[in-house]
Amino acid sequence: MVDEFLDLVNQLWSGEPVEFNGKYYACHGVAMAPTPAQRPRIPIWIGAGGSYRAPRRRAARWDGFAPASEQWPVELIPPETYAEIADDLRAAGAPTSQYDLVLIGNGDASEPTPAAIPEYERSGVNWILVQALTVADAKARILSGPPGGEVMPAGSD
Repeated sequence: MVDEFLDLVNQLWSGEPVEFNGKYYACHGVAMAPTPAQRPRIPIWIGAGGSYRAPRRRAARWDGFAPASEQWPVELIPPETYAEIADDLRAAGAPTSQYDLVLIGNGDASEPTPAAIPEYERSGVNWILVQALTVADAKARILSGPPGGEVMPAGSD
């Protein structure tokens, strides 16, 4: 069902009339406007429990994978598991460049620590999502800067 939905939304984002007859969804002559400004489309990230392999295969078809620890928000997925996830994504056909592998920080944003970030990067992580539970919290986190202390300009990777 999820794969079919993603295929459909990908077609709809083209802005062209869509004819789609799936097992779960159908569209006849439907066009979405406005179309996404990003091309070829808005990036699609798949999120799932980090220990499950089936979502990794689904994620390899799209633009990124945001696995979460089954003990989140208390525990993070360790870097060695991210290396395994990256290997699985490549084996399933994910591109070796321009693919987003996301580390979801813990609930109080105390992890990952700046010292841990290089190990996550070596494991294939290139995005970190940090939790912000209120507007004031979000402002404070933005003002304090990224956990590793470095901001990468867009397109510099």
